[in-house]
Amino acid sequence: MIDKLSSLWIGAQLRMRNFWEDFKTEEKGAAEIVAIILVVVVIIALVAIFRDRIANVINSVFDKTDDFVNSCIIRIL
Repeated sequence: MIDKLSSLWIGAQLRMRNFWEDFKTEEKGAAEIVAIILVVVVIIALVAIFRDRIANVINSVFDKTDDFVNSCIIRIL
């Protein structure tokens, strides 16, 4: 019984050591998360800097769309 417990304990230690070594050497996941966070920060900064211009462009597009729809409705009627 003691031999079985000892072998289980040694196996658990080896699995934990292997997990820890893999965790320390694996940087792919962390690098991807950092890259995603940086992209989001850059997008938020650009939106904050160009907020007025973006709003003007969107308003211009909607105004042109409204004018086009209204002109089409007038032609139909």
